Amino acid sequence: MKLNVKANAKSDLTPVVLLIAVFSIAFIALYYFMAASFPGLIGDYFSDIRARIDQGLGDPYSIFLKPEYFFYNSFGKGLGALLIGVYLSFFVVGSVILVYFLLKRLCSEASKKVLLFAALSSIFMVSICIPYLKDGIYDAYTGSVWHNETYLGMRFFAMLFLIVFYDTCENYLERFSLKTFICESVLLLFVNWVKPNFIIAFGPAMLVMMIVDIIKARGKGFVNWILYGVPVLIGALILPFQFLNLFSNTVETSDSSVIFVPGTPILDQRFPIIVFLCAYAFPIITFFIHYKEVFKSKFLSVSYLGWVFSLLEYAFLAETGSRSSHGNFSWGLHFFTFLIFVISIALHLKERYTMNVNDKKAVILYKVSRAIAGLHLVCGIGYFILVMLGACGYMV
Repeated sequence: MKLNVKANAKSDLTPVVLLIAVFSIAFIALYYFMAASFPGLIGDYFSDIRARIDQGLGDPYSIFLKPEYFFYNSFGKGLGALLIGVYLSFFVVGSVILVYFLLKRLCSEASKKVLLFAALSSIFMVSICIPYLKDGIYDAYTGSVWHNETYLGMRFFAMLFLIVFYDTCENYLERFSLKTFICESVLLLFVNWVKPNFIIAFGPAMLVMMIVDIIKARGKGFVNWILYGVPVLIGALILPFQFLNLFSNTVETSDSSVIFVPGTPILDQRFPIIVFLCAYAFPIITFFIHYKEVFKSKFLSVSYLGWVFSLLEYAFLAETGSRSSHGNFSWGLHFFTFLIFVISIALHLKERYTMNVNDKKAVILYKVSRAIAGLHLVCGIGYFILVMLGACGYMV
């Protein structure tokens, strides 16, 4: 009898495992083409990956790029590009697996099969594209970015950190773990060394949570409170190094600087409100259904607050000079948009198991939100296919 149960469990997971395997091959092919710059069916594959290789520069601000240059310089356009494909695909598939573990924590009621499918779906969801009202699929609100490798690394390490953060944020005032302290410090150091945008938004959001906590606790657990914030400071130690590598007088981008531009990136769009609603239709309706749960959970509150800070980062900060058109202050928003979609999926799945089926209003809202999520997914799969066919990832 036990053997049958194991066999059934294995057979239940087989389609999902095969699906992930197929997409793993697709990811490797995608990044191989991007690295080698092969012509696609509708254009030449182009990405930040290829642009960096063409420049022949090391881009020392990000540790994530070093293996790329090693593969290409050591093994050439053929094998080197294939190794880059495998390297980047590891972090994409790894992100899917990490999303699965986060979803499992947020919605323990769902089966493994459902959670794995939801995790795989999360990396494809993008803005709903309405022709004539929205210029294209890709914009600053896109969480599924394929053309920038440092984003893939930041997303992976940030998700790994957030799983640790989820497990510790509720009781850190009562319990201190040296293992967790070291783990969070190392992960934050890595995620910031890959790309600094995550900490710019997450740091303030976590600080707000900690201030509220220590006030509520009336100073109790103050030592643990201090220790819990130290990993953020350790992770931030890499930021001055990155700033000097990007803006000092000794680098090619020394003509660039950071400036304050209130609301300009958002307001410059033709239909800013429509673009925003298209980007967050599913998260918006999910938030209004589950806002009480969001405010009760520290993890969810910090995640949404991180999104707010990332939006402010994008709306008010920009670069001048040779980096002015790169949109580098949007990367935090890209990640937190991805995270908000993951959380929305978790809340939506949870509703499936807790909803009162006799409540017609709740059932209708559930079906509407699922249909909207389907639109996000269809647009995201279409976007991925276009990129696979050779379209430039940030011009679609």
